[in-house]
Amino acid sequence: MGFGNGGTGGLGGAPGNSAGNDDLTEMVFGGGGGAGSSGPTYPNQNRGGPGGNGGGIIFISAKTLNVLGLISSAGENGGNAAGEQAGGGGAGAAGSIFINAQTATLGSDLITAIGATTGGTGDLGIGVGGYPGANGRIVLDYYSYYSGTANPSLYAVQMPPSFLLNSSDNPSGYGQPITFTASLNPIPDGGTIQFQYNGNNLSDPLSINASGQVTFTTSSLAVGTQTITAIYSGDTNYMGSTGSLTQTVNQVVIMNTISLPDGVGDTNYSPQILSASGGTGNYTWTIVSGTLPDNFTLSSAGIISGQTVHAYPPSPHTYTFTVQATDSTGDIATQQLSITVTCPRWDINVDGVCNYLDLTLLGIYYGQSGTPGWIPEDINQDGVVNYLDLTELGIYYGDSW
Repeated sequence: MGFGNGGTGGLGGAPGNSAGNDDLTEMVFGGGGGAGSSGPTYPNQNRGGPGGNGGGIIFISAKTLNVLGLISSAGENGGNAAGEQAGGGGAGAAGSIFINAQTATLGSDLITAIGATTGGTGDLGIGVGGYPGANGRIVLDYYSYYSGTANPSLYAVQMPPSFLLNSSDNPSGYGQPITFTASLNPIPDGGTIQFQYNGNNLSDPLSINASGQVTFTTSSLAVGTQTITAIYSGDTNYMGSTGSLTQTVNQVVIMNTISLPDGVGDTNYSPQILSASGGTGNYTWTIVSGTLPDNFTLSSAGIISGQTVHAYPPSPHTYTFTVQATDSTGDIATQQLSITVTCPRWDINVDGVCNYLDLTLLGIYYGQSGTPGWIPEDINQDGVVNYLDLTELGIYYGDSW
């Protein structure tokens, strides 16, 4: 509490000051009125009137606000002088009232922040009376609409819906589908959201769903750091707004080889060169799980080769394994592959050995014809069982696999 200076009569208390700044981003209590001075008769006895208290801080947050009664942050009047020739106390200033609402119906001057108008009375007409306190401040942040008045006049600001923009995967890999989700709060009545990529349109304007959200998926982002912006158009009640994020898109290794040809028992396997792209430099290839067929190898350069000598049991058998490609920066890609080893064609009865049983079967169909490979006895798959098949059977006669 401050004190006025003494004089011929006690001085009146100073008024309380206004609270906070204009938009109430800083809120403080209303200033209290200064106490009146004691006057010359009893200068050291503090007989001046006490200053009035300042108004408090009121913060209101609501989705829908409907004011039916008085909401006040008024200052108090100053007190009267208590001693001879003493001054009256100053009146307190009003405080701060801040309101945040989607919609607000305020009524007519039901919300007030008026400084006290009456300072305390000085003694004997010699002591000076206190001064009135200053008015406070009233601020309304609204999203859709408001009606009504306040005293003193309120500072009303329409706010855009708050914006939240998320990415399904950040950082992401080049060519990877990414889903962006834009969320608005409060949920507007209408309008659209359009996504932009480094200032260029990435999507058409998209309607907002009942949850106040819009999603958009793309796989077309370039490698690097990209700025994704979502722009809300606004509607008749809500202001437009924007949200943005930084999406990092990394260069990634992409596996191009997704399948391999089958092999035939006891024959050389045609070498297969594995392929990857999107990485940096050369690739190093390894098997990270599973096994290759017997007598097969994978070179570090990505070449699968070998001779399909065995299959257990002597019937088609599938070998499943996972290969990994690592580029010069350590980025990797993996792919599950398989090779099925089938029986050699000369093992007509698929018993693992070429012998008289296979020769007997070939003799039964000798001279018959059909679509190439129509029966196992058509060993060379030329459409006819003849001496050529018999010759091939003779070459492998006695072999097993």
